[in-house]
Amino acid sequence: MQPRLKPNAVIAIRVSTTRQGTDGDSPEAQREQLLRYAETHNIHVKEQFVFLESGSKEKQPMQQAINYCKDRKNNIQYFIIKSIDRFTRGGGSPYDQLKLQLEKLDISLVDIYGVISS
Repeated sequence: MQPRLKPNAVIAIRVSTTRQGTDGDSPEAQREQLLRYAETHNIHVKEQFVFLESGSKEKQPMQQAINYCKDRKNNIQYFIIKSIDRFTRGGGSPYDQLKLQLEKLDISLVDIYGVISS
């Protein structure tokens, strides 16, 4: 019997200001939480994306990660984030756009705080 392969994921980490990058919600702290979640759920993290920028400067700061997911050779099943509010400062519309893009790729959006369901 062949061992069952773990599903692949990307993790996306975002802090919107330099202060957040050093206070409590640092990229390192988020990375640790996301990797722990993946390990607990037997998910292989294939790539990590970190965004230290203001959402107002870029419409979709996680587009690089989405483009990675679009490449079928990467075989991504999960897009894991700490909390949807890290990516949707502008309200529900960015969330809807993100979820729609991922659904078209058959990729589940996972918010480890459980605010959204995949």
